[in-house]
Amino acid sequence: MPGPLNPPPRQIAWPVKFGLVLGQGKTQQAGWFFLISLLMVWFFVLRPIQAELQFGRPTKLAQGTLSYVGAINDTRSVSAFNRNRSLPVYACQFNFVDQGRTITAISYLSSAQKPLQDLKTVPVEFVPGKPEKARINLPGYRSSAMDPWALVSLWFAWPVLGLPLIAFLFWGFGLMRGLKVLNLLKQGRLASARLVRQTDTGVSQIVNGEAVHIHSLIFAYEVAGRMYETELKTSDIAAVTDEPREDLLYLPSDPSQARLEDTLPTWIQRREGSYHSQQQPLYNDLLLLVPSVLLLAFFYIALQ
Repeated sequence: MPGPLNPPPRQIAWPVKFGLVLGQGKTQQAGWFFLISLLMVWFFVLRPIQAELQFGRPTKLAQGTLSYVGAINDTRSVSAFNRNRSLPVYACQFNFVDQGRTITAISYLSSAQKPLQDLKTVPVEFVPGKPEKARINLPGYRSSAMDPWALVSLWFAWPVLGLPLIAFLFWGFGLMRGLKVLNLLKQGRLASARLVRQTDTGVSQIVNGEAVHIHSLIFAYEVAGRMYETELKTSDIAAVTDEPREDLLYLPSDPSQARLEDTLPTWIQRREGSYHSQQQPLYNDLLLLVPSVLLLAFFYIALQ
């Protein structure tokens, strides 16, 4: 039987905080999926859009020399203004001079035929202070091979663009649950609960290849002379009914907010008057370090 708890608010070990707030299990997977999908959307969509938006600000003009025009390995792009046609993408390499320095850049165009035929010079626009950010100053030319505006105009692309949002929502719900449990560990008091009702929900889940029924368990507990009840839905009844009375944490400010200790994550252990992680602290620290590094890398790339 674990020892008593220190009076609230009690200090919670940092590995426990990291593990709960960042989420584990499916919540942690949602966090990883959010970061990965966000980087993919940034690389394939937002970065090309950002590159095009640079030319929405005042730019410098120059005269460029055309050095090469050719199709890009049969890559196809769908025009935002004519979605029923697939057009080859052409790379148009050009050179121009800025402040005595020769700059080489490439513009791209989706076209049914080879563009700029019989031309030697082309008008060029570039971002002041960043001459390498340049494109041919003619209608339809862009600075990236894929047309980002065409991508966002396609109906089947929107579910892909929404993946980071969906993953973020799942991650966010997990973070809120983690914060709620963390607050309970920090502010909660102990009570003794007993099982008063048990019903089959009629729902099953697959555990180790077998269908297991999910039951609704109602536990009753007393706080300051008043009885409260809390519901738990689980398929592992034995894990929460192995004792005649189960330890339960409740919030003194709202005793209806309660949770059986046996339903806490298995890596959390009550000892020395508080809650600690059974895992090595380094593992839970990595839960914070790795996503933080990825987020910092994302913001660094976005600001370039």
